[in-house]
Amino acid sequence: MIADIFAERRTGIRFGAIIMMVGTMFWIPWAAVVAAQPRRTERDRGVLPQTQVGCAVAATAIVIIAMLIWVVAAFRPDRSPELIQTLSDLGFVISIMPFAVFCVWNVALGLAIFADDGPAPAYPRWSAYLCMWTALLYVPGGALAFFQTGPLAWNGAFAFFLPAIAFFIWLIVMTVLTLRSINRPPGADHEFSTIPTSRQVPA
Repeated sequence: MIADIFAERRTGIRFGAIIMMVGTMFWIPWAAVVAAQPRRTERDRGVLPQTQVGCAVAATAIVIIAMLIWVVAAFRPDRSPELIQTLSDLGFVISIMPFAVFCVWNVALGLAIFADDGPAPAYPRWSAYLCMWTALLYVPGGALAFFQTGPLAWNGAFAFFLPAIAFFIWLIVMTVLTLRSINRPPGADHEFSTIPTSRQVPA
């Protein structure tokens, strides 16, 4: 059955893989821009931004490798069904199983947002909780190693669709928040610093 799918959709699979490989390359500059927004503190010292970019690089490599494997599976439809099944499984395992990379990426960003305790933080505090919850939703992808069918299998609701939907919602939300942070007018970082902490009594 899997071999038939790769044979019938070989052109679409190859075009889709190319689009995915090109698109995921933008994760790296995107992650660098997002990581640069929260103000660095003495406790941070650049570890959290570097962790985010490093995870983005690893995630990009993971997706590209998986896409290349699926291209190989669709490249020659006359291969044995067993070999195509193996390549298909390998592509899904590589793309879904390394959930820890995405978890660390989200947690690092969430911690950076929590640590950004300036008068006008780059991101709202609720976005840090979004990062943490999204990281938690990636975890079911690790169950792929134990299930071939059902919601925790390679095409299951919990192992594949839940982490994928959570990731793209997080990606969209953080993109919107980052654009707002970048477009913040000059001097807005200090707009709250002039708010008096106590009532001033006129002389």
